[in-house]
Amino acid sequence: MLRKSYFSSKHRIKTVAEQVDFLRLTFPGLGFANVKIAERKLPSDAMGLLALPRYEKIAPTYGKAMGKVLMLISAERKLELANLSLEKLGPQYLRQIPLTALMFQKINESQEGFDILLVPFGLGYGGWGNAYNVQESMDENEFCLDPFSVGIMSLTHPVEPDYLRDDFWINCAGCESSPDGNGEFNYTPFFRFERDYFYNRVGFDVMPKIFGIGGSTYAIGFLPNSA
Repeated sequence: MLRKSYFSSKHRIKTVAEQVDFLRLTFPGLGFANVKIAERKLPSDAMGLLALPRYEKIAPTYGKAMGKVLMLISAERKLELANLSLEKLGPQYLRQIPLTALMFQKINESQEGFDILLVPFGLGYGGWGNAYNVQESMDENEFCLDPFSVGIMSLTHPVEPDYLRDDFWINCAGCESSPDGNGEFNYTPFFRFERDYFYNRVGFDVMPKIFGIGGSTYAIGFLPNSA
């Protein structure tokens, strides 16, 4: 359950139409979303709807789609990759956790025929600690978002660090990583956004699942309410 919202009047959640228009301009040939979902009441604690292209509509694999998103981010800011690289985004390095994969399967099936999925989401910070704590704190209709979803969110809703902080972390606890590709998925990917007078950059990296960062941000999705 969300503890505190990141979005405020300064960080407005875009309308479905705004997000869909942006995605269709960014990924030529992309179809539409089921806009009727926007008429439904949001789940409790959800802050809005996030428009997400089906990854297979922009690349043949999840890893290649993730690579495209990172390249788009790098066009706007300096991109820094440490333990991961554009060559280390395949299934032996990065995979969704079972709950996140199951929830996206349900959403995919319920929005069949549409290239862009509409997913209720929330983004908050504080109180949960490491990835295990986050994953175990999900309510029945909640799930942790993955880096593809968070990357798309950062494109449709550019993330700017608070003026009192020089960096802003978003943990992607809906995925787990094996940086060496050895089959041990003991790491969680995260984005780190940094900005001051001298630089404007974003890092994509991993940390051990057992580690937590005080005040870090987490992103969660919700199953849409029925019509």
